[in-house]
Amino acid sequence: MKQNEEEWVEYQNIMEDVIKRSGLDKSIFFDLRGNHDNFGVPAVGGSFDFFSKYSINGQLGRSGNVNSVTLQTSEQKHLFVGFDSTMSVGLRGPTNLFGHPTDQLILKFWKEPKRYSLQPFTISLPIVGISTLAPPFEEFWEWEMGDWRKSRAMRILAIDRGHVSYVDIDFKLGTKKTIILPTFPLDSCLMSTSSSRCKYECQVMFPSSYDSVRALVFSVSPIVSVMARIFDTTPGKLNLVLETSMTKLVDNTSRGDFYTAPWNYKAFEDPSADRYWLQIEATDILGRSTLTELRPFSVNSLSAKLSWTWKEFFVMGCQWAALYYPILWSALYFIFFILLIPKALLIYSKKQYTCRSFIANKGFINGIAWVLQELCRVPIVWYGMLGYILHLILLPWFIGQVFTDGKDRGYMTYMGWVVKSSYGREKHEYVGSPDIMVVVLPHLFFVVLPCILVTGALAAEREICREHFLLRSGKKEDDYDREKMSFLLYGYQGIEN
Repeated sequence: MKQNEEEWVEYQNIMEDVIKRSGLDKSIFFDLRGNHDNFGVPAVGGSFDFFSKYSINGQLGRSGNVNSVTLQTSEQKHLFVGFDSTMSVGLRGPTNLFGHPTDQLILKFWKEPKRYSLQPFTISLPIVGISTLAPPFEEFWEWEMGDWRKSRAMRILAIDRGHVSYVDIDFKLGTKKTIILPTFPLDSCLMSTSSSRCKYECQVMFPSSYDSVRALVFSVSPIVSVMARIFDTTPGKLNLVLETSMTKLVDNTSRGDFYTAPWNYKAFEDPSADRYWLQIEATDILGRSTLTELRPFSVNSLSAKLSWTWKEFFVMGCQWAALYYPILWSALYFIFFILLIPKALLIYSKKQYTCRSFIANKGFINGIAWVLQELCRVPIVWYGMLGYILHLILLPWFIGQVFTDGKDRGYMTYMGWVVKSSYGREKHEYVGSPDIMVVVLPHLFFVVLPCILVTGALAAEREICREHFLLRSGKKEDDYDREKMSFLLYGYQGIEN
């Protein structure tokens, strides 16, 4: 996996067109380097660093690891601070997956807002394609701002009087004629924060930010009506308690149409974070209706329990940097166990696991023990398996060209890549950890371990065929062995004659 300069030229042309059509100042655009933008880059600023050459940040001279941009609204000033936590050495994919922030980089990041003395402020923190918003220094939200290249997905983010909301767009499901982004009240599962709750309880929030239901509407056709509906789930089912028409705000500087509807927010205060649910419907001039998904809200900023799918938990809920080595060594110890213990029993124990013993006493443990011991009875295969595992621990897995320029070679071990960067002037040892787990762990779990079990099963099948042959021929095992030896002696002499 590496970068293509043609795609970067296309990106530059598209962004220039967006800037021209929007009429916005180029300085407020802010693109961030992610791990994909660092694939195969031997040195930042080099000829293969296409991000520095074609990105907006690169063109505006934002070359540091920490950069910021300030946006002024009618009520607040927002400071967006981004930092580049990609690896200093740009490995190719797939072993370039995570961000690698250092203590020095994080310290530099926290010092950036102090230069502007902005209170309150909003921070945007990208970590390899992920952005984070933090109302001052108290909490972080991680954002995947988009995955356009493969998934054709993007996220629209809005800041409405200090309230942050978003909506995801998946273009693989088809283009949308109308997009609705509710900006208040916030989704209590995803967007409620402890700082907002504290401000609400202490009554230090902006009252005007709570006195209306608000939404941004983007549409290719004129909108004729927007309705807000609130449902109460206390009876155990959705019970409509409020339905009101929303009015378009004429003095609107946002890129979409802004709709509001006054309400008595105190009537919806509740100790439950998911009692009330919001849905907004927009109808365009052609009669097409667009509904938002029902979502819970809490005006007093309580957080509802968020249920993750297994995929979401696997990607976002696991601390892979801390889990990689425990999982790796657990897998290796298990592989050594199933190779060495059956071999030790075969050599030192009087109890042997054979086909006949398994038939006499069937069971899962006896079956596995028999299969693994049959593998031990094929020495060349068993020693080959053991040698391969030792090779994975002690020697490089493979050697190849790490960078796009194809000049320098590196090698990968289970601890990471050993490479030279800056055109051979500097050596980096074991970079790309735990990113390399996407190669190491699948190889152990889905290649090595199944190979051992399948090979053992084939060895067991060979023994079954042997027992079946003896049974059908009516010969004893000793007769079979003597006949085999006789063939080896006399058959070989017959061949010579």
